[in-house]
Amino acid sequence: MTEVDARKAADDLLMLLDGLLQMQNEVAYVIECLSEDYRAEAGRGMKDAFACLEKHPLPESWAEQIEAMLDEAVPPLNTRNLVLCSRKLYGLRRRLANQVAYLLRAKSPYSEQLYPLFEREKSDVS
Repeated sequence: MTEVDARKAADDLLMLLDGLLQMQNEVAYVIECLSEDYRAEAGRGMKDAFACLEKHPLPESWAEQIEAMLDEAVPPLNTRNLVLCSRKLYGLRRRLANQVAYLLRAKSPYSEQLYPLFEREKSDVS
């Protein structure tokens, strides 16, 4: 591998990590808002999370999975079921944390059976 190829691979990894960490921050902020019963701010935070997903280039399959998980959290937020909304977002935050750990070649902080990596489905993890 040439130095240029190595640099491009490193830059790609940094872009992926940046996008995942930004998304993780947005989701964590919404969870914090929900825990304090700041519903209006949580709604704005959800919009920011969707905007973050559009802003940061992630592999298409990852972005689709993240968007689907965000979409699942919107109806409970709209019906003021803050506990269910939080639970949905906890799952997303934990999957994001596992993905970041995987990219850094670190141990996953959460069970990969419950919170699989984005390139895998729950049934693929043994």
